[in-house]
Parts: sequence; C-alpha cells; structure tokens
Amino acid sequence: MEHKCRCKNGGRGHNFIPDRITVSGEGGKEITLLRDLNSIPVFAKEGAILPLSMDNKNAVNNPEKMEVWVFEGTGSYQLYEDGLAEKKYAVAKTDFTSQYAEREGVCMQLLQISMKGDGSVVPKKRKVKICFKNVPEARVRMFVDGEEQEAEVRLSETTEVKFTLIPGKTYRFEAFY
Repeated sequence: MEHKCRCKNGGRGHNFIPDRITVSGEGGKEITLLRDLNSIPVFAKEGAILPLSMDNKNAVNNPEKMEVWVFEGTGSYQLYEDGLAEKKYAVAKTDFTSQYAEREGVCMQLLQISMKGDGSVVPKKRKVKICFKNVPEARVRMFVDGEEQEAEVRLSETTEVKFTLIPGKTYRFEAFY
C-alpha cells in the first residue's frame, strides 16, 4: 500500500509507530512510503512534544503517571489541567519547551518543564518518564530549580529518564549524544 507524506518548509518528521523512520522534505516535497495493509505511518513533526497518561484507566482525573515523548528538534507544548474532577475550580498550565543544538559533532536535546497556576490540581508526586525519541544512548543531566539532581536513565534506541514531578518546581534535562 502506498502512503503520501509531505514535510512542510523543509522540516523533518519522525514515524513513532515504530519510531525508527525519519523523513525529510525540502520545500514541501512529497514523499511516497510503501506499507502493508496493517501499517499506517503516523508522523510527529520535528520538535514535537507528546504527553501521555500512563494511568491504567480511562478517566477525567489528572494522571498520576505520565510519559512524555520528545522528538528530536525544537518545539513546545502547553498542558492545561483543571481540578473539576475534584470540584476544585482552579487551573495549572505546564510548559514543555525543547531545543536542539549541534556543535562539533555532538548533538544536544534540551527539555524544560515549568508550571504556572494552581499546582494543587496536579498530583503531588506525579511519576514521569521522559522519552527522547530517536535519541540513542544519550548522557543525561537533570536539574531541578537549577540544581543538578540524580535521575534514573535507561538507554536504548530511545533515551528514557524517570523522575517524580513536584508541582511548582522547574525541571531541565540535557541529553548529549
């Protein structure tokens, strides 16, 4: 089966099911991908950030466990959470900002997470796993409110970092590869 893909403005797209294929388009060039009937390519644009609930239920509550997919590149995402499920009329906004840089053959993917608003609507000790997609075996540094902290890092085709997010703190991750 044939699928058409277009990368706008010379950007890149990452196929995240599976996450091994990257396509590049020059000036909106259309690319043809051949797939079988059981495979549909789904692409995230360069720098995309995708937060996912990892709670084992379909619910309206703000998730206790999250996985955040960060695709190589520069981008941002704003996550709005409210307390309506707990009858709290408050909102928290979490900003995810990523930046990509390359210097002297070393690539660096940065991610900053900061929250504004009423942090009481967010679980007090949210378990988060950051997945730097298409970033293999990176050396990762984690900073909480500017202070370097230890983080649990798993290396494979995707670099993963696990930590506990505490509302009101600013987190910064630096992945070198």
